Amino acid sequence: MADAELTLKVGDVEVRARGAQEWVSEQREFFKEYLIADRSKRAEPAPDHVSNPGESRMVEGASGQPFDRWAKQHGITEEQLDQLFFRDKDGLKLIDTLGDAEKDRTLNTYLLMGVSALSRAGDTIVDDGEAREICKRLGCYDPKHHMERLAEAGNRLTGGKQPGWRVTTPGMTAVATLIKQVQI
Repeated sequence: MADAELTLKVGDVEVRARGAQEWVSEQREFFKEYLIADRSKRAEPAPDHVSNPGESRMVEGASGQPFDRWAKQHGITEEQLDQLFFRDKDGLKLIDTLGDAEKDRTLNTYLLMGVSALSRAGDTIVDDGEAREICKRLGCYDPKHHMERLAEAGNRLTGGKQPGWRVTTPGMTAVATLIKQVQI
């Protein structure tokens, strides 16, 4: 898919997007939603810069909540989330993972932790120590092959043990597809 670049500015609000054509088109639509929303209901102004999807902040939707926008964009239901996460006042906490093979469950745990992080902090950064503990609890931690499994993530994860892993836009799209397969 071809790369594209877009800069939109209305008044003091500007958004720049650079990356795959489809992703840039999505950012244009999110910006339009932002402009249409009642200004008094916005939590904060639109981001001043959005770069390549693997390195970008999540662009907030009209509700002002990146998690809400992501869930709505991908058609994720509360019932699907309830199969994998516990809800508390701070957001979602991962309680189960998906996948048949241990290696798939390991990678999926990190991707699902990105959903939890997005709901709690508005970003998709996953603490490696916390993710390893959850992998141990869910029975998908193999110390000999753990890093190899994360290396298989391709463009879905960036980063490392320090300062942490970031679930990228392609990773968040992949995890949305996984969550939508959950049987209710």
